[in-house]
Amino acid sequence: FLAYPTTFAIIENLKYFLLKKDPAQPFYIGHTVKSGDLEYVDGEGGIVLSIESLRRLSRIFEDPDKCPEQGGMIWKLSEDKQLAVCLKYTGVIAENAEDSEGKDVFNTKSVNALIKEAMASHPEQVADGCCSDTAITFSGLAPNHMHVMMYGAYRLRPYGHTYSDALVFLPPAGSDND
Repeated sequence: FLAYPTTFAIIENLKYFLLKKDPAQPFYIGHTVKSGDLEYVDGEGGIVLSIESLRRLSRIFEDPDKCPEQGGMIWKLSEDKQLAVCLKYTGVIAENAEDSEGKDVFNTKSVNALIKEAMASHPEQVADGCCSDTAITFSGLAPNHMHVMMYGAYRLRPYGHTYSDALVFLPPAGSDND
């Protein structure tokens, strides 16, 4: 998992999301963006690579024609685009991560920005329409906002509120995941 210092990650949600994935299969997941013919995962929201993708990436680094250590056109691109170009040579393509409702789980914006957008486009559904219930990342946060996110995600429990969510975070039967 790769993320910027300004990206807040809820690791439990990341682990839950990855339970459905086979690390022996190549995958490269996050918030996808298209730039010309290149589709890549935006580093702002975080990037997840499977073990197999890392193996393939390691092998392609040995080919200076495809992924040169220095120089070449690839170095004029941003880091996340460089990664996508190298992975494309290995047959690993970017995959957008969404929840069961089609909402992004790797967010390239802060919660504040996402709520403002939701208020502008559909104010009657801000709580439901803003973000995924199983969001993994939010980006663009200053350190003090990280503390607020930590409090909200891990400490705050309204008195008298009964949690009757349908979400159950258990590994699949026969899984050796914790």
